[in-house]
Amino acid sequence: MICEVLKIHIDENVLDESGMIDQQKIDLVSRMGGNWYCRADENAMFEVQKPITTIGIGVDQIPDEIKNSSILTGNDLGLLGSVEALPSKEDISNYPKVENNHHIEAQKLIEKGEIMNAWKVLLS
Repeated sequence: MICEVLKIHIDENVLDESGMIDQQKIDLVSRMGGNWYCRADENAMFEVQKPITTIGIGVDQIPDEIKNSSILTGNDLGLLGSVEALPSKEDISNYPKVENNHHIEAQKLIEKGEIMNAWKVLLS
């Protein structure tokens, strides 16, 4: 195995109080395509908070019947895979029973941000 030490030099003027790069202090440039580039300044920048700070179960852990749904989208599956743990059997049995198609009802709950309730419907 070859190990190399990577050294980078950072101007301390672009760091914030915690020693991280302050995005508003650096001169960011992006390539747009062809001969066009864009310079990002603080008027063009915005931040999107990461919704998850923990590791979810992942899409691979979703049962095949749900994963292969013709109703649930890839985004739906991604949100289902973002939960840390599945609801308990008790939580599932205490959730109101759904009479309609479980996948359609779960998708409605996902759209409202009620991911755990969607799981309860899917697992009931």
